[in-house]
Order: sequence, then C-alpha cells, then structure tokens
Amino acid sequence: MSTGVIPDLSAVRDAIKTKQPFCTGTHPLTDNAGQLFFLTDGGEGAQSIDLANADDLKLQTLLGACDRAAFGLDNKDVLDETYRKAWKMDSSNFLTRLDVVNAGIIDHVCAKLMQGNPERGVRSEIYKLNVYGPGSFFKVHKDTPRSENMFGSLVVVFPICHEGGALHLRHKAEEWTFDSAARTSAQETPSIAYVAFYSDVEHEVSMVTSGYRVTLTYNLYFEDATSVTSHASTKEDETALRESLSSLLKNPDVLPDGGYLGFGLEFMYPIAAGVTKLKDLINSLKGSDAMIKRVLEQLSLDPKLTIIYESVKEGYEKIEKDGHTDYLPTITTTQVMLDEMDRFPNWQVEDGIVDALSSVGGIVICGVDEEGIYNDVGYPRRSIKAKKVLWITPLTSFSRVKTS
Repeated sequence: MSTGVIPDLSAVRDAIKTKQPFCTGTHPLTDNAGQLFFLTDGGEGAQSIDLANADDLKLQTLLGACDRAAFGLDNKDVLDETYRKAWKMDSSNFLTRLDVVNAGIIDHVCAKLMQGNPERGVRSEIYKLNVYGPGSFFKVHKDTPRSENMFGSLVVVFPICHEGGALHLRHKAEEWTFDSAARTSAQETPSIAYVAFYSDVEHEVSMVTSGYRVTLTYNLYFEDATSVTSHASTKEDETALRESLSSLLKNPDVLPDGGYLGFGLEFMYPIAAGVTKLKDLINSLKGSDAMIKRVLEQLSLDPKLTIIYESVKEGYEKIEKDGHTDYLPTITTTQVMLDEMDRFPNWQVEDGIVDALSSVGGIVICGVDEEGIYNDVGYPRRSIKAKKVLWITPLTSFSRVKTS
C-alpha cells in the first residue's frame, strides 16, 4: 500500500498548522513601570534607575553593578567573550516595578503560543537582567530549560536608545528577526518591546554598535492549574484536525491489518537520562505537538510518547551472474519502539540489540510500504513481523542521538 493514494492523509497533514514559535509585542511604561532598584558595591549599597528615561550616568552605575555574563554549556556556566560578551545581574540583586502579568503580556503570550494547551496556566519567573553595551553580542544558542515544565523564555527590552542588538530567531529551516531598537524608537511614549519564544528555538543577539540594550529575561513554565481562557483560533485548528483525522480513520485502506499512527515531534524537549519519564513529559508538549495530543485524546486514541531506536547493520549480498560471484555492500536499518528509556541497564551488546530491546517491551516497527520482517541472530533463528506505522508527520532528525 502506498501512502500517496490515501486521499484523507493530506487533509490531516494540512490541518496540522505549524505556527511561528514566538510572539512579539510592545507595552507602554506607565505608572513608573520602568523603575528598577538594584544593589551595588557587593550588595552593600542600593540604587535606582528609571529605564523609561535613563541617562548615561545611571546606566554606567547599573553596568558597574553587573558581572560578566556566562552561558550554559554541558550543564556548566562558561565565560568566553568570543562567544558571549555582555553583562548580567541575578534576580536576587534587583527589583522591577514592571508587572508582566497585570500588564497583559503573559495573556498575550498564552494567546499566541498555547496552541494545543488553551486552558493551561502559565507562570513567569524573572531570571536575569542583561546589559549589552557597544561591542556586545551573543552567538547562536538555545536557552537551558530549568525543568520539564519550562517551555519558553520572555525577553523584555527597555526603551533605551541603542543601535544593533537585534535578536535573530531560528527554528528548523526558518529565520526571523526581532529588532528591539527599531520597535522601541517607533513608539510615541516610552514603551518596552518584548519577545517570547519556545526554549528549543535557536537565537542570536547581533552586536550592539552604540548605546545600551537593557533586558529582563523571564522563564516561562506550564502550570497545572487551568486558568487561561480558550482561544477561538485554537479551537478552529483543533476542529479541523479532529474532523480530518476522523475521516482518515474511516478509510478502509488505512492500516487494514492494524498498526500505529505516528507523529514526528515538531519541537525538542528536555530529557534527563534515568530521571525523565516520557509518560510525564507528554503533559508538557508545545505548539502543534500539544494540539495533536489534545485531539487524539478527544478521539479516545490514547496518545503516547515513545523513543525509537534504530539499529544499523552493514553487510554483503551475494550476487551470482554469468558464472561470476559478486558481494554487494548492504545496509539494513531496523527500528524498535519503546515507551520508556530506563527499561534496561548499561548493556554491552556486541550483536542482537534489536532482540535485547524486544526483550524489555520494545516493538519492532516499519513504515506502511515496507515488508517489515526482521530476522534475529538467536538460535534457533526466528523472524519477527514488524508492526506497521503510518507516519502522519515524519520523524524529525534534530532530536537524533548517535551512540554505540
């Protein structure tokens, strides 16, 4: 059977709309919302600055109270000014009068980013203040998730005159630019510009050429409470996917002998080996991943997150032709699906990894167009018929890990 002849399949894929993995906005700094209080001289003194109307002297004082900014690499903080040149202040050393919740900024973020999680509450936690002066920059990186419930970051840029320092966002093959200098200078009254994005979105701060780029960064977490109002656009997306998927499942040509529907994840998620449970992580999906899970649950299809192991074996195929014997190199890939990652110890497997995974609940799978017969290496030899998987959205390669 070829997936290309299933007319309903394209309708399902079209219904899974991938939206931009970020949102932006501006908000006026009224009622002294630009006021910032911070500690200086090793915490012995205190100062304040109005970031809605800051002069150079106050900015120099703020800069003097900051430390050089490091970045996370392999779970360590690394200080390398060839990669990141900026200053930072920890949240314990300052207070801001800006309230991103009462200002409606978090509501706006929810409306734009909570595809598939329309009733999920969001908690914002202030993380750091950063100052980028002339010559400052931050090369391409991703934010380090602080927990499984952390799904994104919110960056607020204050209306301090500066040039450069644009934030470039990249996800898969697309790229966008958030020019905070242009955004803030275009406002009639002093206003912040803000951008919120998912944690796995690559981003880069271009070099500041003049002035100071002063930002507050907030970590964004899912809350268990349901406190956010459902949005009409999200419901429309769900309806389109639910109706098209229901139609697909009624098609007799779809998995006539049984099998699975597969959805490759659109986004990446933090996994701690030996700690993270996939059955818990499924409750922290983002964007279209979350919408797919939600619709599958509405259709009583019991969605699960799984790990898929690929065993790649090289060999030779004997070819006899015209009295000659040739051996052509072959590569055989076998996929095994497992619903958790901690089912087995640190094995040393010389051969038969597919059989080892199968012994702890792994299921050999194949595409709907594949023969799907796996021959093991045990004695006596046996054949395993793989379960068919109809991939609605393809497996993604950005979350692939290669290991021996």
